[in-house]
Amino acid sequence: ATGMQLGAARALLERHPDSAKQRLCEAEKLARGAQAEMTAILEQLRPGSYERLPERASDFIEVLRRTVADWSRHSGVAADEKYDEISLSPDTQQTLLRIVQEALSNVARHSGANRVLISLEMAGENVELVVHDNGRGFVDEISGGMGLRNMRERAESLPGGKFEIRRQNGTLLRVTFQN
Repeated sequence: ATGMQLGAARALLERHPDSAKQRLCEAEKLARGAQAEMTAILEQLRPGSYERLPERASDFIEVLRRTVADWSRHSGVAADEKYDEISLSPDTQQTLLRIVQEALSNVARHSGANRVLISLEMAGENVELVVHDNGRGFVDEISGGMGLRNMRERAESLPGGKFEIRRQNGTLLRVTFQN
């Protein structure tokens, strides 16, 4: 989008300098937004705050709550949460945390949602993670960008892991696995 704005500005520069200026301002705004988003992503991926995930289930739930609260504050999207206290290995915690971070990033970037539900619950013999937003859902088929591919690979790396994403009153992402 930034490149399109810059190209339009170049085309308008000589004949319509005021329109070119508007396009340049829009490109600058888009670049600042991309930079802010990249900074937020890099901050999430930075070791430190999540480097040593807790062993107690209640502590991991607290990490999830903080992650979601920070994201909600930055994105302006309200979040509802429902968590069972499930004992998970540190590797599984890390995997789930990264999936939640990517899913929420997608909600903020693509959905137009004003509310999202995040749940981690026992579902029979399996554990189920759900991220369900009330946004516009996806149009036709999902293109399968890098974020979706990463989430799928992470989910399928879990024992018996399955990844599902579908349009359902917004977008519903579900990861199930055996614990």
